[in-house]
Amino acid sequence: MRRLLKSVLLLLLGLPLLAVLAFAYLQWQLDKAGVRDLSFQLQKVSLHQLHLSELSFRLDAPQAATLQLKDVQLSWSWPAFFRVQAESVYIAEARLQLFAPASPATPPEHPFSLNTDWRLPAWLPKQITLPDIQLLLPCPALQCEVSAAASLSNTDNEQYLLQVQASSPELAQALRLDVQYQQQDNQQALQATLLYPEVLALSLKQQLDSARQANTELALAISPLPTELQHWLASWQLLPPAEWLAEFTQPLQFFVNANWQLPQQLQRNSGIPLQDAQVNALLRAPSAFALPFGTVQGEAGLALAITQGEIENWQLTGDLQMSHYLPPALQAALPEAAAPLYIRLNTSGDSASLASLPLQLTLSSAAPLALDAQLTAELSLSPELKLSVPEAELAVALAQFTPSAELKLAGTALKGRFSLLWQTDNWQLRNLTPLSLHSQLDYADIQSQLELSASELNLSQHGNNTPLNLNSQLSVKLGQLVHPLLQRQDWQWESTLSGNSNNLALNGKLENSAGLSAQLQAQAAFISDAPQLQLHWQLTDIFLLAGNPLAATLKDWPELLSLQRGRILASGELAVTAQRPRLQLQAELRELAGLYDRTLFNGLTARLTAQSDADSLQLHLPQLRIAQLNHGIELGPLLAAADYQASLTAPGAGTLSLQQFETDFLLGKVQIRPQQFQLAADEQQVVLQLNQLDLTELLRQHPSTEVKARGKISGEIPLRWQQQQFEVAAGVLAAEQPGGWLQYKNPAAAASNNPGMKLVFEALDDFHFSELQSEVSYSGSGRLQLALKLQGYNPAVQQGRAINLNITLEEDLPAMLASLQLASKLNDTLTKRVQQYIQQQQAARKAAGDKP
Repeated sequence: MRRLLKSVLLLLLGLPLLAVLAFAYLQWQLDKAGVRDLSFQLQKVSLHQLHLSELSFRLDAPQAATLQLKDVQLSWSWPAFFRVQAESVYIAEARLQLFAPASPATPPEHPFSLNTDWRLPAWLPKQITLPDIQLLLPCPALQCEVSAAASLSNTDNEQYLLQVQASSPELAQALRLDVQYQQQDNQQALQATLLYPEVLALSLKQQLDSARQANTELALAISPLPTELQHWLASWQLLPPAEWLAEFTQPLQFFVNANWQLPQQLQRNSGIPLQDAQVNALLRAPSAFALPFGTVQGEAGLALAITQGEIENWQLTGDLQMSHYLPPALQAALPEAAAPLYIRLNTSGDSASLASLPLQLTLSSAAPLALDAQLTAELSLSPELKLSVPEAELAVALAQFTPSAELKLAGTALKGRFSLLWQTDNWQLRNLTPLSLHSQLDYADIQSQLELSASELNLSQHGNNTPLNLNSQLSVKLGQLVHPLLQRQDWQWESTLSGNSNNLALNGKLENSAGLSAQLQAQAAFISDAPQLQLHWQLTDIFLLAGNPLAATLKDWPELLSLQRGRILASGELAVTAQRPRLQLQAELRELAGLYDRTLFNGLTARLTAQSDADSLQLHLPQLRIAQLNHGIELGPLLAAADYQASLTAPGAGTLSLQQFETDFLLGKVQIRPQQFQLAADEQQVVLQLNQLDLTELLRQHPSTEVKARGKISGEIPLRWQQQQFEVAAGVLAAEQPGGWLQYKNPAAAASNNPGMKLVFEALDDFHFSELQSEVSYSGSGRLQLALKLQGYNPAVQQGRAINLNITLEEDLPAMLASLQLASKLNDTLTKRVQQYIQQQQAARKAAGDKP
C-alpha cells in the first residue's frame, strides 16, 4: 500500500514537470524551424478531437510567410493503447501570404539518396478538407491574390485522391488538378491531370515497382491564350510578346514515353545516371510557341535506348524555326525585322555512350542578319552533364547595322571558327582561327574601313554568378580614316585584352601611316552601376630630324610652322568616374629648331602640363626657353613661364597669368613684369621693359654705311593689342649715362645749301651726346615713329658748344625687317616667304592707291 501511494505521488509530481519539459522542447523545435509569433485560441479538446477557433504564425525561413487558419478541427481514433490514428482535418478558412525571398536559396552540393519506399505514411489523415484558401503571392504588383480549395482522401492507406481547384477574379474558368495515387506491396502508381479548359492539358502517368523500375507517360498540350488569361498573365508580367500571340494559332504538343531504372543516389550537376532506359519524346509546334529566348515552330524527336549503361540506339532529329530570338537592342539596330533562324538537328548512332553522344547542328538565316553556322558536338549525360564542341564555324553578314544614332556599320562580315566546352557551372570558348570582322564604319565625324582580328580569344566562366573571363590579342585597322581634325590615312592598333566582366585591361600600340605612334594602356571597371575608365598613353618620342608626323597627322597643324630638328615627348591620362571625367597631359619639347611664318627659332625647350575636368581647363608652363629668335633682328635666349585657366564652355576666354618673360636683345634685356590677362577682354595691354640695349649691336645687326653709334638705351614701350593688331602710344626710350656717340655721314645731305641743315649734318659727323630721349609710337599699319631729342656736342663744330637736336624718324617696320631678312638669306623657305610678303604688301598698297 505504501509503495502504491509513493508511486501515485511521484506520478502526480512528475506529470507537471514532464509537461513543462515537453512544452519547452516544442518551443525550441518551433524556433529552430523558423516559426515565430505562434498564436491560437483553443475552443475544445477531448480524447478524440481538437478544435481551434484560430491559429496563426509567421515563418522566417526558408521562405518568409504568414499563415492564418480559422475553425481548425482535428479528429483521431485510438485503434490500440497509446496508438493514435488521424481521421480527419478540416480547416474552414486558410490565408497564406508569401513574401519575395531576399536572395535565392543555394541548393546543396552534396549527393542525396533516393527513398527505397515510396509509399505514403500510414499516419496521414483519411480526410483533409480546405474549402476556402486565400493565397497572397509575390508578384510585380507586390501582392496578387489567388483563391483555391483542396481535399485529400484515402481508402485503407492504399488509394489516395487529391483534388485542387484554383481561381482568380480575372479568370473566367478555374485551374483544376486531380492526382490519384495507388500503392500496393510491390508497386506504386500515380496518375495526375492538370487542366485549364481549352488552354492547358497536362497528363502524367507514373508507375514504380520495388525493383526501382519506372514507367513514365507524359502528354502536354497548350492552345492559344484567351483574352482574360492574357490580362491575368500581364499582371504577373508573364505575358509573351504581342508578335508571338498573333503567330500562336495552333496547339503545342509534347509527348514522352519512358521505361527506366530509378537510380539510388543523385548528385547536383552530376548529369543523368541512367543504366537502363527506353525513352521516346516528340515535340510538335505547328505555330510559333514562346520560349524565354524566342519563339519556336517545327518538330523535333528523340529516341534513346540504354542497356547497362551502354547506348543501343540514339537518334535526335529536328527541323525548327525560331523567331524573335534577338535581344531588343540588337533587333533595333537592324533596318528591318530579323528573318527566322532555321535549326536542323540530324544525329543518330548505335555505338555511343552516355558520356559521349554525337550531335550535329546547322543554323541559317537570311538578310538582314544573314547567318550560317555548323557545329559538331558531343553531349555527355553521365557522370555529369557536359557539352563539348570541338569545332564550330560561324559566318555572319549584315548589310546595315545601326547600334546607335551616331554609330553605323555597313557591309559587315564576321567569320570565325571556335571550340566550346560547357558544363552546368562553367564554360569555355576558344577560337581556332582568328575571328575577323570587316565593315564600313561611320561614327559621329569618323568614317573608315574597319578591319578587326581577334586571335587567341578565350572566353570562360567558372561557377555561377562569377565574372566572365576574357583574353585575346586584338588587331584593329582603320583604313583611310576620315575625321575633321585628321589627315586622311591608315591607322592600326595592336593590343592585348585581358580581365573579366568586372575589370578589363587593354595594352597595345596605336600608329598611323605618317609614323605617329603611342603606347596605350586602358583599364575599365564595371563593378558598380557607374563604370570607371582609366586611360594612359605614352607618345613614342618624335625625332624631328627624321620628319614631323604631327604635321602629317593633324589638319589644323599651322601651315606656317615647320620643325627641322629637335625632340618631342608627350604622355597623358584620362580618368572617367561617376563624378566627372579628368584629363591630364604632360609634354616636353627639347631643342626644337624651325621656322614660324618669317621667324626663325632655335633651341626651343619647354615643359607643359595640362589638366581638365568636367568644368575647367588648367595649363601650366613652368619653363620655356628659346635659345635664339631671328625676325630680321636677333634676340634670345628668351625665358618665359605662365599659367592659364579657363572654363570648358569658353576655353579661349580664360585668365593668363604671366610669371616670367625676359629675353636678351641687343646685348641688353627686354622684360615684362608679372601680370594677368583676361583674354575675354577686347583689349590687352602690356609694358615692355627695355634695359641696356646696345646701339653698336643694333647697327651690327642692321648695318648701315651712313650711321655709326655707341651707347646704351633703356625705356618702356606700352603695347596695346586690339582688333588683331599691335599699337604703341607714348613709348619712352632714353640713353643710359654717361651718354654715347653718334656719327651720321651723308655726302648729299652735307652739300646742302641750307645753313641750318648743313650745321646739323656737321654736328652729326662726330656727335657726343649726353642725353638721348625718344618718344615711340607704332600704328596698326606698321608705321614706326621716333621723336628723338639729342643733347651733346661735336668737338670740331663751334669749339664743342652744346647742341640740342630734335629729329623725327618714320619707318615701315615690317618692311624694314623684311628687307633685313631678305638680305640675310638665312633659309630658302624664309626667303620665299619674305618675297611673298613683300609682293602682297606692294599689291595691297597699289590697290589702296598709295605710292610704292
